[in-house]
Amino acid sequence: MVVISILWIPIVQEMQNGQLYIYIQDIAANLAPPIAAVYLMAIGWKRMNESGAFWALIIGLVMGVIRMILNIAYREPSCGEQDLRPTIFKLHYMYFAIFLFWLTVISGVIISLVTKPTEQFRVTIF
Repeated sequence: MVVISILWIPIVQEMQNGQLYIYIQDIAANLAPPIAAVYLMAIGWKRMNESGAFWALIIGLVMGVIRMILNIAYREPSCGEQDLRPTIFKLHYMYFAIFLFWLTVISGVIISLVTKPTEQFRVTIF
Protein backbone atom coordinates (compact mmCIF):
# COMPACT_ATOMS: atom_id res chain seq x y z
CA MET A 1 0.00 0.00 0.00
CA VAL A 2 2.90 2.34 0.74
CA VAL A 3 4.35 1.67 -2.72
CA ILE A 4 1.02 2.52 -4.37
CA SER A 5 0.84 5.75 -2.35
CA ILE A 6 4.34 6.74 -3.41
CA LEU A 7 3.63 5.95 -7.06
CA TRP A 8 0.41 8.01 -6.85
CA ILE A 9 2.26 11.24 -5.84
CA PRO A 10 3.05 12.43 -9.41
CA ILE A 11 -0.59 11.98 -10.41
CA VAL A 12 -1.75 14.03 -7.41
CA GLN A 13 0.72 16.79 -8.28
CA GLU A 14 -0.48 16.92 -11.89
CA MET A 15 -4.20 16.86 -11.12
CA GLN A 16 -6.05 20.13 -10.51
CA ASN A 17 -2.85 22.17 -10.71
CA GLY A 18 -1.79 21.20 -7.21
CA GLN A 19 -5.12 21.91 -5.50
CA LEU A 20 -5.16 18.87 -3.26
CA TYR A 21 -8.56 19.58 -1.65
CA ILE A 22 -10.33 19.68 -5.03
CA TYR A 23 -8.53 16.52 -6.11
CA ILE A 24 -9.63 14.65 -2.97
CA GLN A 25 -13.23 15.83 -3.43
CA ASP A 26 -13.17 14.75 -7.07
CA ILE A 27 -11.97 11.26 -6.18
CA ALA A 28 -14.57 10.97 -3.39
CA ALA A 29 -17.32 12.11 -5.78
CA ASN A 30 -16.39 9.25 -8.10
CA LEU A 31 -16.33 6.52 -5.46
CA ALA A 32 -18.68 7.43 -2.59
CA PRO A 33 -22.14 7.85 -4.24
CA PRO A 34 -22.64 4.14 -5.06
CA ILE A 35 -21.77 3.15 -1.49
CA ALA A 36 -24.15 5.76 -0.04
CA ALA A 37 -26.96 4.78 -2.43
CA VAL A 38 -26.75 1.07 -1.64
CA TYR A 39 -26.49 1.77 2.09
CA LEU A 40 -29.58 4.00 2.10
CA MET A 41 -31.57 1.58 -0.04
CA ALA A 42 -30.65 -1.36 2.19
CA ILE A 43 -31.89 0.52 5.24
CA GLY A 44 -34.95 2.17 3.72
CA TRP A 45 -36.36 -0.31 1.22
CA LYS A 46 -37.33 -3.80 2.35
CA ARG A 47 -37.45 -5.18 -1.19
CA MET A 48 -33.72 -4.56 -1.71
CA ASN A 49 -31.94 -7.91 -1.98
CA GLU A 50 -28.35 -9.12 -2.17
CA SER A 51 -28.24 -9.29 -5.96
CA GLY A 52 -29.64 -5.80 -6.35
CA ALA A 53 -27.20 -4.35 -3.84
CA PHE A 54 -24.19 -6.15 -5.31
CA TRP A 55 -24.83 -5.31 -8.95
CA ALA A 56 -25.89 -1.73 -8.23
CA LEU A 57 -22.66 -1.25 -6.32
CA ILE A 58 -20.62 -2.80 -9.12
CA ILE A 59 -22.33 -0.67 -11.80
CA GLY A 60 -21.84 2.51 -9.77
CA LEU A 61 -18.23 1.81 -8.90
CA VAL A 62 -17.33 0.87 -12.48
CA MET A 63 -18.87 4.11 -13.75
CA GLY A 64 -17.04 6.11 -11.07
CA VAL A 65 -13.69 4.46 -11.77
CA ILE A 66 -14.11 5.01 -15.53
CA ARG A 67 -14.82 8.70 -14.92
CA MET A 68 -11.83 8.94 -12.56
CA ILE A 69 -9.46 7.35 -15.09
CA LEU A 70 -10.75 9.54 -17.92
CA ASN A 71 -10.35 12.64 -15.73
CA ILE A 72 -6.69 11.73 -15.37
CA ALA A 73 -6.38 11.23 -19.13
CA TYR A 74 -8.25 14.44 -20.04
CA ARG A 75 -6.86 16.95 -17.58
CA GLU A 76 -8.50 20.31 -17.00
CA PRO A 77 -6.64 23.07 -18.85
CA SER A 78 -4.90 25.87 -16.98
CA CYS A 79 -6.55 29.24 -16.61
CA GLY A 80 -6.67 31.09 -19.92
CA GLU A 81 -6.23 27.99 -22.09
CA GLN A 82 -8.96 26.73 -24.37
CA ASP A 83 -10.88 23.74 -23.02
CA LEU A 84 -10.74 21.06 -25.74
CA ARG A 85 -12.03 18.19 -23.59
CA PRO A 86 -15.22 16.33 -24.59
CA THR A 87 -18.38 17.90 -23.17
CA ILE A 88 -18.97 15.08 -20.66
CA PHE A 89 -15.74 15.96 -18.84
CA LYS A 90 -16.72 19.60 -18.48
CA LEU A 91 -19.47 18.47 -16.09
CA HIS A 92 -18.56 19.43 -12.53
CA TYR A 93 -17.66 16.49 -10.30
CA MET A 94 -20.50 17.21 -7.85
CA TYR A 95 -23.08 17.04 -10.65
CA PHE A 96 -21.55 13.76 -11.72
CA ALA A 97 -21.85 12.51 -8.11
CA ILE A 98 -25.60 13.23 -8.19
CA PHE A 99 -25.92 11.41 -11.51
CA LEU A 100 -23.91 8.46 -10.20
CA PHE A 101 -26.02 8.25 -7.02
CA TRP A 102 -29.29 8.08 -8.96
CA LEU A 103 -27.85 5.67 -11.54
CA THR A 104 -26.95 3.34 -8.67
CA VAL A 105 -30.40 3.70 -7.07
CA ILE A 106 -32.23 3.03 -10.35
CA SER A 107 -30.08 0.00 -11.19
CA GLY A 108 -30.52 -1.35 -7.64
CA VAL A 109 -34.30 -0.98 -7.87
CA ILE A 110 -34.52 -2.63 -11.28
CA ILE A 111 -32.25 -5.54 -10.37
CA SER A 112 -34.00 -6.09 -7.03
CA LEU A 113 -37.41 -6.15 -8.68
CA VAL A 114 -36.28 -8.59 -11.36
CA THR A 115 -34.60 -11.03 -8.96
CA LYS A 116 -36.05 -13.15 -6.17
CA PRO A 117 -36.84 -11.20 -2.96
CA THR A 118 -34.97 -11.91 0.25
CA GLU A 119 -36.80 -14.04 2.79
CA GLN A 120 -38.02 -12.05 5.77
CA PHE A 121 -36.66 -13.18 9.08
CA ARG A 122 -38.85 -13.07 12.10
CA VAL A 123 -37.15 -12.21 15.37
CA THR A 124 -38.86 -12.98 18.65
CA ILE A 125 -37.69 -11.60 21.94
CA PHE A 126 -38.43 -13.65 25.01
